[in-house]
Order: sequence, then structure tokens, then C-alpha cells
Amino acid sequence: MSDEIERDAFDVVHCRLLLHHLRGKQVEAVRRLASTLRLGGVLISSECYFGAMRASCTRAFAELWRGLYAALPNADYDWPASLPATLQAAGLDAVEARGEVGFVRGATPEAEILRLSVEAMRGRMPDDIDIEAGLEVLDDSTSYEPGIIWYTAWGKRK
Repeated sequence: MSDEIERDAFDVVHCRLLLHHLRGKQVEAVRRLASTLRLGGVLISSECYFGAMRASCTRAFAELWRGLYAALPNADYDWPASLPATLQAAGLDAVEARGEVGFVRGATPEAEILRLSVEAMRGRMPDDIDIEAGLEVLDDSTSYEPGIIWYTAWGKRK
């Protein structure tokens, strides 16, 4: 396998749910991705932020996401708000950004995706997290909880 990447090859590069897994290396990664763009090409990145979920007034739901953070210590789920600044620091021009806030209603397809994410990390979560209580919230069709905040930013290669 090679670390070499094709340079000046693409008009658009899109990465989603990648950069938060590269704790402390986001600027370097964006620089590498941007190097694959032709001049004037656009890099678009979308990242998730679970902070609102951790701040839920429903303790079991908030604790579930505290447990997920702990299960993935190399990921930086607080970093996504820095996405636009990261693109600027990596040398991209005309950087723009937006955020989208959602709610999670229990017993929906979105809740099921979140459930599957938790189940995949269950063995890594701290013992003091009541995973079952949090999952019950995801199964309750009457529950509305803070959802993922999606940050998306884009910029052009100069």
C-alpha cells in the first residue's frame, strides 16, 4: 500500500464522518485532501456533533452519549464546530459553513441507527453507564430528544 495520492485530479472532494476520527491531525488531513483538487476545486466535509445529545434533560439519554464518547477515546466529537477554521487553516479559500440541528424521536429509523451505533460500542462503554435505560429512550415512540448537529463546511483550492 502507498501513501501517495493523485494530485490536481478532482473538481470536488467530499468527506463525511472522517475528520473527527483524526484527533489533532485534521488540518494535515484536509491539506492532503485539498491537494487532490484542481485549482478552483471544492472540498466539502460533513461532521457530526453529539453535544446536544449529551446535554439532554433526560439523564439516561445524555449518559448514553457520554458512554459513546468514552468508548471512542481517539475520536474527537467536540471538534466538529472547528470544521470551518480547519479548512481555512489548511489553506482553502472562500470557506463557507452551515449547521443543521435535529431531534431524535424514539422508535424511528433514525433512532434505530443510533441504537445500532451504541450496540456496536457496548463492550467499550464504561460500566457505570446504564445502556439499557438509554436504549429504552430510543425505543419510546413518545420521546423527543436532542439529535445530532451536522456541521458542513466547504472551501476552494486557490
